[in-house]
Amino acid sequence: MKNVLLTTALILSYLIQLQASHSPNPSKLIILQDEKSLILNSPTYTNGTEVLSITDANGALIFTDMIESDKKRIKYNLKALTNSTYTISVVTEDVTNIYETEIFNDKIEILKSRAYYRPAIYKLDGKVVLKAELENKEDILISFYDDNNLLVFQQKIEKDHSFVQSFNLDQLPKGDYEVLVTSEHFVEKINVTL
Repeated sequence: MKNVLLTTALILSYLIQLQASHSPNPSKLIILQDEKSLILNSPTYTNGTEVLSITDANGALIFTDMIESDKKRIKYNLKALTNSTYTISVVTEDVTNIYETEIFNDKIEILKSRAYYRPAIYKLDGKVVLKAELENKEDILISFYDDNNLLVFQQKIEKDHSFVQSFNLDQLPKGDYEVLVTSEHFVEKINVTL
């Protein structure tokens, strides 16, 4: 019983630390109606490059911008865009923000926004632990491959909201494994040795 309590306390402590270090704030778009423009405010944590892209109603890419980490506030003039719906995507290392946007005359309106967060996967006490933060219902696929690149275990998880799930590896033979977690916008990978 003492070992179970200690293991549970260690897992909870690790998850709290992981939560603090793996909960990115998404970038924010601010609409300037009187100028038919957008301002992208990047969070201060961003260390890598962000990519902003705009696609039209047919899915054709019409604009893309790679934003270096030292730029935290950028203005985009959208006067050249015609009346239609557009998808604006802002992609960072840990989060993808998607804004369904409508332009009508001189008005810009964000109809719907979604954020997709990179899942976290790690090994703890002989188990592989998957942690994900989801705003909407999403499918996550976890796959285990042995050192011969053969699929030895796979599970599809349909979840919404935040969750933590662990996978016991006792049933697998000793050896090296690659674990892939695939969500709609991210692929996360770790290597584990049993």
